Amino acid sequence: MRLQSYINEDSARAKSIDEDDAINLIKKNCMKHVKGLKSKSRIDIYRGTYTSIPNGFGYLDPRQGRERVSANTYNHMTLLMDNLPSWKAYPKRGRSVICSVSANIAENFGEAVYYVYPYDKCKIGIVPDSDIWAAFEALGVETVENFTIFLNRLDISDKSWNTLKQDLSEVYDNDTVDQYDLHILDMKSVKEAIDLTIRQYGHWAGYSTEAFDFFANYVKKVVNEYAKTGKRPAKNSFIKNLDYELSPRSNDFALGFPSSKHKDNEVWIGNAPMILVINDKRHTDALKDEGLL
Repeated sequence: MRLQSYINEDSARAKSIDEDDAINLIKKNCMKHVKGLKSKSRIDIYRGTYTSIPNGFGYLDPRQGRERVSANTYNHMTLLMDNLPSWKAYPKRGRSVICSVSANIAENFGEAVYYVYPYDKCKIGIVPDSDIWAAFEALGVETVENFTIFLNRLDISDKSWNTLKQDLSEVYDNDTVDQYDLHILDMKSVKEAIDLTIRQYGHWAGYSTEAFDFFANYVKKVVNEYAKTGKRPAKNSFIKNLDYELSPRSNDFALGFPSSKHKDNEVWIGNAPMILVINDKRHTDALKDEGLL
């Protein structure tokens, strides 16, 4: 489960604050969330970390500090979600804090579990699954990692949006028709290499050949269209195709505060700060005394 790569990342970004400051900041900036909790229209949000915040109260602004990249895996998906047009309304994954609506899931990824109070101006993306890596059904792959492994084996860069976009455009737009056989051969060689890894080590670390069909079907579609009409693929046509298949609408993502219908969903929060409060009796009693929990 790759949620671990995110939910406990860079906890040092959180600044320790005292109880009075935390309570006052919540009352001043987080009352949409508090009122939603009281009316039962919203549910608690949790974050687990391996490193505790001194005093148990923290202030975290995901817009500050270094931009987050995908940990322990390739960074293609973060770059795609942060730059594809269909994700424009959502918070940037690279400038967000990854959380869960389940305290049990958060606890799996860090012994210190915090209540999260997002500022009213925060944007919150809701994943239709407990882990974003299993959430993109439109791709036709079991996990997103299968897709990114295939991209990496095709030498598609994950260093920046510009290099990723350039690599995809060069491979799947400019010469798709002229080098159809080469594309298919290249993808088949990657598929065979992954098949060999699976035979040697089993289905581990997300290795799968499912992504082959996604890329091969696009190439075949372009070539068939050219055979019928003589039209070559338009500039960035593969990226536009990806945008549709990866879009929040195609994969049932949602934007807004999580509600009672969300049981164990991953969420990511950006665009504004948030207050973190450790989930223990003393700190939760302090929140309850102030009518904030």
